[in-house]
Amino acid sequence: GCSPNEVTLSAAVSSCGRGQQWERACLLLEEFRVVRGEPNEVAYNAALTACEKSEQCWAALRLLGDLRSARASPGLAAISAAAGACARTSQWEDALHALSLSEVPLDAASTNAALR
Repeated sequence: GCSPNEVTLSAAVSSCGRGQQWERACLLLEEFRVVRGEPNEVAYNAALTACEKSEQCWAALRLLGDLRSARASPGLAAISAAAGACARTSQWEDALHALSLSEVPLDAASTNAALR
């Protein structure tokens, strides 16, 4: 059989995001974690983007927390996607909290993109 790796995981999670299937994207990430170990940041970013597109603030914040636990600091793409998921549902305090987790300076463009 075919054993999933981080490349196939990222592709599958991205496909779920394009199809507005954020729950399936999160499930794939969790299943990979159990079977193969911690997914890479690309896979997390794909799942976070799926949550953003589906306006799932709480799921995005949970994924961001998982990513922070697994890695020292999430990248700008992860932070922006989580903040965007919250901003899309007018949960501004949560969006600002997500932005505050960035360990790299946020510029105006990234902040505006997250809060669009």
